[in-house]
Amino acid sequence: MKAGVGSRPSQTWRSLLASREFLREGIYKLVGDGNLTLIWPDLWAGTHSVSINGVTIVRIRCIPLTRTRTHDAWAWKDEANGTLSVKSCYKMATKELWEGVDMVPNLFCLLPSSLWKSIWYLPLLSRYTVFLWRACRGIIPTIEALNHRGLEIDENCLLCGSEEEDVYHALVDCSRLKQEWDEARYNFASRFYHSSLIEWMVMEWLKWSEDQRCHFVIALYRIGECRNRRKVSQEASNFNGLWNRVERCWNENVIARALVGNDLEVPSILRWEKPRFPYIKLNVDAAMKENRDRAIGGVLRDWDGLVTGAFISSTPNLNDVVVVGALAVEKGMKVAREAGMKDIIVNCDSRLVVDMLNARCNHTSLWSSVCTNILNLSCAFNDVIFRWIPRVCNKSADVMSRVAKNSSQDTIWTLSVPLCLADSYIEYIT
Repeated sequence: MKAGVGSRPSQTWRSLLASREFLREGIYKLVGDGNLTLIWPDLWAGTHSVSINGVTIVRIRCIPLTRTRTHDAWAWKDEANGTLSVKSCYKMATKELWEGVDMVPNLFCLLPSSLWKSIWYLPLLSRYTVFLWRACRGIIPTIEALNHRGLEIDENCLLCGSEEEDVYHALVDCSRLKQEWDEARYNFASRFYHSSLIEWMVMEWLKWSEDQRCHFVIALYRIGECRNRRKVSQEASNFNGLWNRVERCWNENVIARALVGNDLEVPSILRWEKPRFPYIKLNVDAAMKENRDRAIGGVLRDWDGLVTGAFISSTPNLNDVVVVGALAVEKGMKVAREAGMKDIIVNCDSRLVVDMLNARCNHTSLWSSVCTNILNLSCAFNDVIFRWIPRVCNKSADVMSRVAKNSSQDTIWTLSVPLCLADSYIEYIT
């Protein structure tokens, strides 16, 4: 910190010396044995000029003592580990500049400092949080934003065609989106009282739970995607099932975070395999009827490969095959419970269902509520194992679900084997 320029300095050396005063503001001495620290000129007690007063004494007493004899070292105050980083240097160098910039001009209310942090800390993929940040800043290429940048576009909203298109209108306030926002799982009725996205968020965001915030952000992203497809590819705007897609994205995100580091167990042989004694193996599957209702079916086999039970059933059209797969698991476990079985292995070819059951997620969603019922049902057994299998290993359950497509009543077999299973059973034997 006291070195001179020298007679023939390189450009790198000149650059380092030019930033010396800036570095001086961010470094401090980490006291070890004290041999390399000068009491008066070095920054080691929170200030460059040490004066013996009450504040200095408190600072000195707060310096932790090392258990081992270490040498004094320089440390960087903007990093917890004391290591100098380009990110923290840039943040410190531009701090005064950003403090003087109004990130959201013309906002009538005070912008909480915690708002931006709460956005970046959301447990979502960066594409969702970056989209929300851009929407809050008003830099999504809506017609109003493009006109503000110098383009002359004399058009109205792409969706309704009757009103001027700004960010809030395109993502929230358009008449084509009213039904979708009204059908949301959470209450977003306060949107009617605001005229911009950032204004709405300033007033309501910190009151929402993490689940509601994430549903909100994913919904905005999906609406933006649909709008872009309409603009670029001239696709018809279809928002049907918006919240089912939002919930699916949220469930996938929760499952992925819960199962970080878990490897997928893939069967070594791509066919049905017998369970070990004393387990019973339950295979389930789902299909769609002609009237759009869902059909589910399943088969129970013991450790010798013998069929000990089977079932078919129907469910209303839920517009989500994953939820139907979870209902198939729930129905199969109820059949196994009524048959007095205590140790079962549940095989399902829906990866998301199996992952959610193994992750034991408890967030708010229809998936989660069904999976919670399944986990509560597990308490009636000695042991329950949930496993994903490829579809080729699930032929018997597929047969039962196809039978359920053509049936109007629920049927359970416990004392006999359905004839429809004959082909798949002969294939297994051979």
